[in-house]
Amino acid sequence: MLANNFGFRFLAGCLVAPLTPGILFFCISLLGNPSEGVWALKLSALAGYPALIVLGLPAYLLLRLLKRTDLLSYVFIGLLIGGIISFILVSPLGAHVGGTVPIVSFPPVPFLTLAAFFGALSSGAFWLIARPDRQKGSS
Repeated sequence: MLANNFGFRFLAGCLVAPLTPGILFFCISLLGNPSEGVWALKLSALAGYPALIVLGLPAYLLLRLLKRTDLLSYVFIGLLIGGIISFILVSPLGAHVGGTVPIVSFPPVPFLTLAAFFGALSSGAFWLIARPDRQKGSS
């Protein structure tokens, strides 16, 4: 029964966690303009699900292999993933200086900070939903 419960919680975590930043913005937008919240929810899905598939699931498997099931480990890995995503989103859009494209374009600090926060928020939400620390056989 525990394994089946964990499978459901894992799937629910994968479906909900990438939307967490968008859900937060949507709730805040209800105080003003809800259409902006809907836009944020769409953007959250657009960036969150590919991040989950490409970086989040391998990070989950790595944490599982290392038997790291604590919230702090998940939040830290989410910070890293958020930072990586900010580089991916900004680098192709780097400023053209003198007609050349820079090899590496660093995201502005506020954008990097916000993306890292959203990564930590999403991975923390995943942990709260999936609760890998309660999985049978975890440390």
